[in-house]
Amino acid sequence: METFADWLKYYNNLDAGPFLEALEIMRGFYANLGIDIFKDAVSLPGVSLKYLLRCTLGKRNAPELYAPEREAYDMLKDAVVGGLSLVFTRKHEAGKTKIRWHKYEDARLCQRVLAYDANALYPSTMLQEMPCGKEKIVVYSYPSEAVADFE
Repeated sequence: METFADWLKYYNNLDAGPFLEALEIMRGFYANLGIDIFKDAVSLPGVSLKYLLRCTLGKRNAPELYAPEREAYDMLKDAVVGGLSLVFTRKHEAGKTKIRWHKYEDARLCQRVLAYDANALYPSTMLQEMPCGKEKIVVYSYPSEAVADFE
């Protein structure tokens, strides 16, 4: 390797090539189920939900797979609020980046940078049983009824 371009080509062949191969295999797996992972869902949880709902369609009593009833699903989906929870800062560097430098004059220096990818937790949690069991929908006329049930 004589230039940076040579090194980049070498790196891409080692890294991007196998990744693209794995991606094609994954896309083929879901395509056989009628799910396009690039159009039907945005994230791993979205693909998993499509897979779960597609596999349990018409098999309501399938013991190995569980999907919520339509009313419960719609209720949970409507209750989701908020938006993207990413921190948009271009660069963090320990000992150089100041915390909230745009807000405070005497901003403290960042001591260390720690990052977690919580999306990696989804597959393992989807394999576990729900701690509360199958859903039960209860509609209350007045909020005070809900409080009485929890006491």
